[in-house]
Amino acid sequence: DDALNFWLTRRDTLYPGRPIVFCGVNDFTPARTAGSADVAGVGEAPDVLGTMELALELVPKARTVLAFGSAASVTGRANLERFRRAAAALGRRVRPVEILDASLESAVAALAVAPADAVVLRLAPLRNAAGQTVAVGPDVGSLAGQTTTPVFALWDFDLGSGAVGGRVLRGEKQGRAAAAMVRDILAGRWPGDIPVASVPAEPVLDYV
Repeated sequence: DDALNFWLTRRDTLYPGRPIVFCGVNDFTPARTAGSADVAGVGEAPDVLGTMELALELVPKARTVLAFGSAASVTGRANLERFRRAAAALGRRVRPVEILDASLESAVAALAVAPADAVVLRLAPLRNAAGQTVAVGPDVGSLAGQTTTPVFALWDFDLGSGAVGGRVLRGEKQGRAAAAMVRDILAGRWPGDIPVASVPAEPVLDYV
């Protein structure tokens, strides 16, 4: 999101006349690129509602959803709003609990006292005690390795380290979709004729 905002602001002075192809922009609407007809790209829409529904199906006792998120970035705020919309859609089926800007250590401490009916979603990268962002993927592994509370994933890089699964987005598929747009533009297609697309999430259960 920040990369697209940067290019739309600076393109006339850095690379005038060159088309832009973006990837992974949250909640894209045409208003985002109004006045720039030569922009195409791939949106990103993590399936928070679908993942929460999957969690409720796989863990029948689940009611509390602990969401580790952040309001400190564009992406963090977008994912937090998705969680709130999903919780509203599920109504009395869930009790949403937001834990914002948690360190990995405080997240582990929160899970140590989590209710028995809880499941976990990580909406934004966690930080260590020094305030540095922990690499995505390993932070989920650290959570899953220190709790019996089921952890669910929204992105493929969270798999393989202890998350149960979820309706996940695959970054490689987003990249391939964006690369195909680049190929078409280089072959002569006008970027404004290429509709912005979002790669759908896939239901995945992780044996690990």
